[in-house]
Amino acid sequence: MSGVERNDEGVVNRAVDWVLFDGSRWAVAGGSLLPIVVLLGLMAGTDLLVLDDTEPLLFLFSAIVGGNFTLLTVVLSVNQLVLSRQLESPGEVRDRIGSVHDYRDEVESHTEGVAPVLPPEFFLRVLEGARRQAQELGGLVAGRSPDPLREDVDELVETVTAQIDRSRELYGQSEAGTVEVLVVALETNYAMQIRDARRIKRHHEAELSEELRERIDDLIDSLEHVDVARQYLKTLYIQDELARFSRLLLYVGIPAMFVPICVLAGFTTAPGIGSTNPFLPALVVASIVVGLLPLAVLFAFVLRVASVSQETIAITPFTMAQQESEDRSNGSEDGHPGS
Repeated sequence: MSGVERNDEGVVNRAVDWVLFDGSRWAVAGGSLLPIVVLLGLMAGTDLLVLDDTEPLLFLFSAIVGGNFTLLTVVLSVNQLVLSRQLESPGEVRDRIGSVHDYRDEVESHTEGVAPVLPPEFFLRVLEGARRQAQELGGLVAGRSPDPLREDVDELVETVTAQIDRSRELYGQSEAGTVEVLVVALETNYAMQIRDARRIKRHHEAELSEELRERIDDLIDSLEHVDVARQYLKTLYIQDELARFSRLLLYVGIPAMFVPICVLAGFTTAPGIGSTNPFLPALVVASIVVGLLPLAVLFAFVLRVASVSQETIAITPFTMAQQESEDRSNGSEDGHPGS
């Protein structure tokens, strides 16, 4: 996955974004195990890992096997969650399709042409439609002499345009997959701009022409469509990510169970093997790492799913203080017209 730099404030912030959103889950899982590998390797190389008494290792590997049994039951729970969203009656499927078509029709009424069917292109079309509505709104007041209404509209248009341009820039950096475009969607929170548009309608009600009022309503609708698309992208992503997570957890879970069980069997049948086999420390280190693989995979996937959910927890017309703080740090200052 290509890096989508959501925050340009420094290397640390980019590294955090890579771990939380952009990075390969295999790389994140491997990175979480790296300190353990290094520490155990140093212990084995400096004779700090003494294996004359194998009884502590029996307890350790027994705990790993028992923990992995518990982790693998997570696969069943995750699959039940995914299946519960996909097993529907024909009537429920028809209702879902109808609601999606209704939403597409609303989007197409504010954009040009037929909306794309792929989520990345569809989301970009929604963004472009909102930008076009903002530009048309700005064009209606461009001929007015400077006054509070024009200043408020110009500030709103400038803010919306800047945020959408930022999202389009991030979209250009990504590989345009569902996960990548969702990372871009995390930047799109227009609750403040919708509030400002409604404030303009209220504070300048006497000065607004019918056409200007309709354009403001169209802009509000377009920004709400962006949020609907963002939440739908999140739903698609989480379903896909949970299904992939359950499959990968099974892949790593089988060797993570088999290897520690073999080590346990070896220690049980040959209790004094630790003092006679020079390769045993390396074998123990490798077995511990393999046994911890399911936990590392769980950490990597849950970290991203939880981060995405936190970033998209608020829906229009609400926002979170954390989201607004991140928007300002990325150079998108909020306008507050008509105060």
